Parts: sequence; structure tokens; C-alpha cells
Amino acid sequence: MDQSKVIDNGVLIFRKMMANCVQGANKDALSELFEQAERATNNQQEQQLFEDYRGLKSNGEALVRKVDSLCEEMPEAISSELKQADEVVALSLIDEEDLEITLAFTQLDTVLEVATHAQLYALEKRLKVIYASRNFDKSNMPFSPASISWIMSRAFEPILISVNVKVRLVEKMTKLLTKDLNEAYSQINKLFIDAGILPNIKPETLKKKPSQGEINKEAAKPENLQEQQAVDQSLADNVYPMHSGGPNTPQGPASEGPQYTGPQGGQDDPGILDSKQLIGSLFDMLSSGYQQGSGSATSQPSTANNANRVENSAVDEALGVLGKQTSVNASSRHIEQFKEQIVDEIRNQTGVYYPEFNQRQTKSMDVMGLVYDEIRKDNNIDSHIVSSLNAINIPLLRLAVSDENFFTDHGHPARRYLETLITASQQWHGSPVVKKIHQYSEAVSRQFDGSTESFEKAITNLQDYLSITANRVKKAEEKWVSAAKGQEKLEYTKKVVANTLEDLAKDCEVSFIKDVLKNVWEDSLTLTMLREGDDSEAWNSKMEAAKSLAAIGNKEKYQNLESRNKIEAIRQMDMTMDEMGFSKRDRDKAKENVMNVVEWAEDEKKQAPKTKKILSIEKAKEETSNKSENKKIEEIRDLTDAEREVLAKIKLKPYGSLFDFYVNQQREKSRHKLCWISTMSERALFLDLLGKNPNKMGLSRLVIDLERGNIKEVEVDKGGYFQKTLKKILERLKSASK
Repeated sequence: MDQSKVIDNGVLIFRKMMANCVQGANKDALSELFEQAERATNNQQEQQLFEDYRGLKSNGEALVRKVDSLCEEMPEAISSELKQADEVVALSLIDEEDLEITLAFTQLDTVLEVATHAQLYALEKRLKVIYASRNFDKSNMPFSPASISWIMSRAFEPILISVNVKVRLVEKMTKLLTKDLNEAYSQINKLFIDAGILPNIKPETLKKKPSQGEINKEAAKPENLQEQQAVDQSLADNVYPMHSGGPNTPQGPASEGPQYTGPQGGQDDPGILDSKQLIGSLFDMLSSGYQQGSGSATSQPSTANNANRVENSAVDEALGVLGKQTSVNASSRHIEQFKEQIVDEIRNQTGVYYPEFNQRQTKSMDVMGLVYDEIRKDNNIDSHIVSSLNAINIPLLRLAVSDENFFTDHGHPARRYLETLITASQQWHGSPVVKKIHQYSEAVSRQFDGSTESFEKAITNLQDYLSITANRVKKAEEKWVSAAKGQEKLEYTKKVVANTLEDLAKDCEVSFIKDVLKNVWEDSLTLTMLREGDDSEAWNSKMEAAKSLAAIGNKEKYQNLESRNKIEAIRQMDMTMDEMGFSKRDRDKAKENVMNVVEWAEDEKKQAPKTKKILSIEKAKEETSNKSENKKIEEIRDLTDAEREVLAKIKLKPYGSLFDFYVNQQREKSRHKLCWISTMSERALFLDLLGKNPNKMGLSRLVIDLERGNIKEVEVDKGGYFQKTLKKILERLKSASK
């Protein structure tokens, strides 16, 4: 079979599948909207839902046709897009897509890629044979989940339905495609096989990571049981054996366990060695002097029968059961109380009436409680992140107890996720973003099975969301900065024009002429300079007229003024006032006033010309006066030497630096980002963390507020927060023990 025929037949299969899924999604969404509208709790909600229903009902068929058209054009359209790239590029969505839709597409792509992995792998290999392009993979090939997002993004663009309806449709399609896409891929792969294109290639299968429960079951087999018991016994009495331990550490044979070797057994990795030493010292401090409290399962070394000691697998299983039944606040006090619940659950599972944690187990939980306490005390971290910590508390406790790498491996997925949460709560402090990221912690809580897989997935999803949000904010910031620079250019031009006209009018003896130059000519010349430049014919013509007007207001200079210049000046004044929006009545009054000034200038005996007030010019004078009076004292007074030093540092601050503005006496704060500094006007532009609510302020005022404590620069954590917190806890425990 001809290769192009294979693609055409594949497109037919894909088009039919997509048409069925879009129609099914439309039907399901319409039914859901109608039901929700009938159950609406208020008129506004009902009206909105019915409006969405009517919008989808009237545009549903158009959407199906648009999707079908894009599916038909898909291979050629994608190929032409890729030919323009020098390297592998992913298919892009519409640039101005709403954030909720983008996230829905990201979820669709991720879910479908996992659900169809085996067939998709084979299809990718076969398509590469036909297209023979090095810029080609599953992120941009025809028929892939990425191409479905690409098609739907473009199909939505001309369709007049709300964002909520679009998101709803993508979610419905995700469910339908999860069932139908594998079958479509199977049929398309069969076309390739029949055409002799890689007929023997085998689909790739994803190997699921074993859960902690499966690991425990494997360890419980007869051939592994004796070895596992020996390891558990060693861990029960030895906290990182490279330390000698404190006075309460049990001595004798029970302390002679195997040496802890770190995540990969790498004794040469200085980062791992540092982490091992740190956590070892921290555990030693907890042994020697600092006790969180013990409850039934004691953190003190016990002389009781080893049969009462709790294995890691039992603790993990108990935490797993409790995680489905309850949650526990992320704090040392609540974790200490939670230990009682763990003990009760272990007692129910094992029948051991007085179960005891070994030292590593209880200290691991104690350390996590202390870490949470430090996070809660950190004012740079948004307090709303606590709900996310509460959601993942039990999964973190399970890993802290059962996974030795948790405290020593900087790249551990759970630690990386925790640090990503903390950094996000600093960078997005006080914004809705912090509340929205709670959904990813909830997903970890629901999906956690003892392995790190749920944390790895959550990291990817959270980073995608933060990246998309940051890109949108960046675009908004660029618009505001561009507008600020335009305003800066306008103000600079106004200043140049004002100085020029001030020089012209310095010898003018008539206040009316000065008012016209200041409040009419200045704005007109500013616009001319911005649009056409100061070397244009329009600029030169208006400047000549301004010089003539200024000369009319001076008896001595008037004598040297030619008649044609007088006439041209009056004509230009009338045109300029018309251009600036003055009424005909005001223009006529202005011409009458100028003629009176001319009579005054020609008659040596006249003391002063008679001029009538023009209300619009008087109003413009008043506004100009108010602007100059409204300057704040901080922008007028000179800075002290210390403040000048701060000013010099501010000018060197990188854009993107964060500052907290304290907005009232209760010290409530609003976090803003420094987006631009003008060295010309000595002003700074701040925006909130979502790229909105611009705040332009003079650098002098900024420095004074910094010195007064009304504004404070924020140092955002740049990684390693967990490690730094452990060191901080250790130093605090050392100080408390002295």
C-alpha cells in the first residue's frame, strides 16, 4: 500500500473517532449544564448556566465541523509547522488561551499519553519512517494526544462559547478519549503493519513502580524474612551509625548495625555526607536532651522485649490506614498527638498490646513536626500553604519513617515537591495562586501508595501550572512596562517642550499670551514631537508661530515682526486650539484677545491690553497648579547620606525583586514585584504578583519608606529550604541544651 494512502486511511479513522468524541462531549456537557441549571441555588447561577447551555447548543455542530476540518488538515499543517524549526518543538496552543483551558489541555495530554502509551510508542516509530524527520516525536506528531490539544485549541478559537464550557468539554473529551483512543491507535497501527512498515515492532509497556506495601510483602517472604528482621532490629537501635550518639543511646551488641551508606551507597558525595552528618547530629540532639513526648510508643530507648518493637512496615501500614480515615495538622504538637492514633492502629493490626516505636521512627516524626513549626513561623511564606502541608502530612510521615533517603537525598521527589510548595508560597504570597496549588497536594493525598510516584506526578503538574501562570504574568508585566516607558517618553517630551516655550516667553509682557503658550501650544508641540519629531515641517511651523506670538506680547520685539508673521501666528493659534478641542467660542475670544494685544503693542501710550478670560484655559491653569502642589514631602526633601546609599543599591536591584508593602497599622502586607526603574524620572514601577494594579512611586519616597519599615524587601528561597531548616533546628536545639 502507498504510504500516503496509509496516512489518508489513518486520518479517516482518527476523524471518525474525534467526531464521535466531540459529539459525545457536547451531549454530556449539555445534559450536565441543564441539570445544574435546574438545581441552581440562585437566579444569577441559573441564568449563567442556561446561557452556557444555549451557547453550546447553538455552536455545538459548528465545533464538530471545525474539529473535522482540522483533523483532515492535520498531517500537512503539523508538518509545515515543524519544517520551520531547527530542533524538536512541541505543538503550541493558541497564545491567548485562558489559563483554565490551558490546564485542562495539559491534563488531557498527560492522561491520554499514559492511557495509550503502548500503542502510541509503536505509532511514533512507524510515523518516523514515513516522515523521516529528526524534528519529530510524540509531543508534535499527528494523531498524538498533543495533536488533539492542538486541534481543539484551534477549533475553540472561532466558537462563541464561554471559558467554563470549553473547560467542561475538554474534561468530557478526556474521559471519552481514554476509552476510544487506544482502539483508534490499534486500527491505525494495523494499517502500517499491513503496509509492511515496521510490522514486528512491539509496543512499549510502562513498568509500575512497586508500592511500599508490595516491597513489604516481598520482604516478608520466608527467604527474605530473616534478613529483614535483622535490618529492622539494627534500625531500631541505631540512628545513622556514623555518629556515636548521646548518653541515652543504647550500647552493646544492639548498636552494632550495618553502616548507613546513603541513597546510592556513595560515601564520596559531599552533599550526601553533609546531609548524613546533619540528620545524624539532629537525631543525636533529640536523643540526648530534647524530647517531644512519647505517649505509649516511647522515644526513649527501652529495655522491654524486642517483640514490642514496631517494624517500619507496621508503622507504614498503620499510617496508610489512618490516611484514608483522617488527616493531621502539620505541626509538632499535632504529630505528637497523632502518635497515639498510630499506636492504637498498630495494636489493632498486630495484637501487640504495648507496641513501641524505635528511635529512628519517633525521631523522624519529631523532626518533621519541627520542620512544620519552622515553616509556620516564616513570615515570607503565605500562611494559606498550611492547608497543602496538612494534605500531604501523612504521606510525608510515611516516607520519613520508611525511606532512609528522605532525609539525605536532596533530589527526593517528596522533598522536591515540599520545597516547590514553599518557594511558590513565597513567590506568589497573598495571591490566589497559593490557594489553587492546594489541588496538587490533595491529589498526592488521594493517590499516595507508599512510593514516590504521586509526588513525581504532582511536581510535574504543579510546575506546569506555575510555569503557565508565570508566562501569563510576564506578558501582563511587559504591557505595563511598555506603557510606563511610553508615559516616561511623554513626560520627557513635555519637559523639553515646556523648557523651550519658557525660553520663548521669558520676555513676553502679556499674561494671556503666556497662558496660550503654556496651556495650548505646549500640548500641541508635545504631540507633534512624539508623532513627527522636532525636525519635521509641522514642528518648525508651530515653533515659528509660537515665536511670533511671544513677540506680539513684547512691544519692543513687536516692532521687528512682519505682517505676514502676525497673520500666520493668529491662524496657527486658531488651528492649534481647534486641534486641541477648544470650542469655537473660545477660539474667537482668543483671536479677539490677540488683536487687542496687537493694538496695545502698536500704541506706545497704552499701558496694558484688555483681554477676556477664557474658561477652558483658566481651568487648564488650575489643573497644572494643583499637580505641582500635590507633590509629597518625601519627593521634595533631600535624602540623608544613609538614604542615598540605599538609593544607589535600589537602582541596581534586578527586575523581579519582591517587596512587601505594609498597608495599615495592623502590618497587613501586600507583596509586589519591581518591574522597572526609570533613571530619567527617578521612579519605580511595581505590580502585584499577577501583573496587575500598577504602583508608580518616586525612588526618594521608596527609599524613605524602606528606611521607615513601611516597605521591606523579600528574600525568596532559592532552593535547599528543607536542608536549611534542618540546620536551623539543630542550631536551636544546641542553644537550648546549653
